[in-house]
Amino acid sequence: MNEEQFKQWRLNELTAECTYDNYLAFRQEFIAPHMNLPFVEEDYNREMWDEYWTHGECVQEISRGHGKTEDGIHMRMYLGLCQPFNPRYEEALGKPHRMNEFLLMSSDSTAVSEVRDRLVSYFLADDTLAKLLPGGTSKKDSNSRFNTSKINLNNGTIYHFRPLKTKRGLHVDDIWLDDPTTESSTLTDKQTIDFLYGAIMPMGTAKQAYLTVTGTPIRMTDVLNVMAKSGAYFHRKRPAYNDEGKILSKRFTKEMLSKIKQKIGSMKFSAEYLLNPIDDGISLIKKTWIDSCKRDSIGFQKHRGGFDTVVVGVDFSFGDTEYSRGGGDYFVAVVIGLNGDKKQVLNIYRRKDLSTVEQLAYIKELHAVYKFDKIALEFNSIRALAGSLRDLNLPLKLYNTGNVDEKDKKNPDFSRVISVSKRNLIIRQGTHLENEMVLLPYRDEATKEMIDLYSEEATSWALEEDKVIELGRHPDIPIALGYALECVDESMFIIQW
Repeated sequence: MNEEQFKQWRLNELTAECTYDNYLAFRQEFIAPHMNLPFVEEDYNREMWDEYWTHGECVQEISRGHGKTEDGIHMRMYLGLCQPFNPRYEEALGKPHRMNEFLLMSSDSTAVSEVRDRLVSYFLADDTLAKLLPGGTSKKDSNSRFNTSKINLNNGTIYHFRPLKTKRGLHVDDIWLDDPTTESSTLTDKQTIDFLYGAIMPMGTAKQAYLTVTGTPIRMTDVLNVMAKSGAYFHRKRPAYNDEGKILSKRFTKEMLSKIKQKIGSMKFSAEYLLNPIDDGISLIKKTWIDSCKRDSIGFQKHRGGFDTVVVGVDFSFGDTEYSRGGGDYFVAVVIGLNGDKKQVLNIYRRKDLSTVEQLAYIKELHAVYKFDKIALEFNSIRALAGSLRDLNLPLKLYNTGNVDEKDKKNPDFSRVISVSKRNLIIRQGTHLENEMVLLPYRDEATKEMIDLYSEEATSWALEEDKVIELGRHPDIPIALGYALECVDESMFIIQW
């Protein structure tokens, strides 16, 4: 028996019976040699294997850096080679059925592509495993059996890859959803939950599929916490260390974790490594305040209506130049109407991938619709574009929330800039919400979606050692709303460029 024949025999031996010991040997012999980092078997790997088969539907909260995504990929590879019988199916329908169709999911298309690419890389890296891929397959190939959304192995196993925002249409034996909520998620918590229950889970009904959701919680309202609180799923939390100080992973030491905590701060460390998500207790802006301002009798409007004063607060998204696209954040414009003491959000405009020039042009388009009395912008974001701002000929009001350097002081435009600390901007916004001084439309689904997104972003602000930090989503909408509220609460002094 030559080496090639021995490896094939060994693979057949390890996949003939689906056990944890065989799975571990498979990882050590067929995957570990091709990993970028040394393979680590954690004590909890066997526990999670047993929990999978015992409970069927599991929510696993796991600390950052503990290999949960890698573990999930390896397990689906092994199950796809074993094609074990599904005891849940036999118990429900009274006949045996082998598991051979798997759905691998994550928060968005980019994250799913990374999972798929890593799985494919492991198959291609080992000559014996590579034989299971469709003939002539390479990473760049694409055909009906091998593409970005599906891989058909030669043994009949099918892997499907989908982002969380998906449609029904599959009937699978196993659903694995990894990191359903991240700081850059495009879906609100409610949308994530709706897709999970409305589109994803029904794809496992026909075959009595196993369900595993793995991730690190961010907010008390995210899908991990909602599923855990429901009591319908097996739920386990695996923080970096427990209350007694015992470290969970062999990948970390106490000193390493202490350095991480020092680097990212205690609150972020508590959320990402100790699995204590942000809640109203530590948020500068409370979710309950936002909820109290929601009004299901009003929706967004694309006109001034009967408001005496209409202003807009703008948060820019920036690339490297005025013509390049913005980075990971969004351009946001929040329009507010004012009648006496009544303040109402009229609309929220949120756009991605606009260049600076396009963002400025978009502000002018909105001005043509609403005839803004004031347009509130952040000076330290657009200081290099003073000429462009003058060309716009708009009623601008500029704010500075950052440090002031000597160059700013010498800038003639800076004399007309109002300085406000980021902390005060947040606190005053919180005061408006706590006292129901600003109404938030909440009538139709589109409006609810945007206000829910605002709520998730606004509750990400917290104080740590007297400094404002962000836990979770970047608060684009709250920043824009903050400028708008500052604008209506001050005198009607306007900078006309």
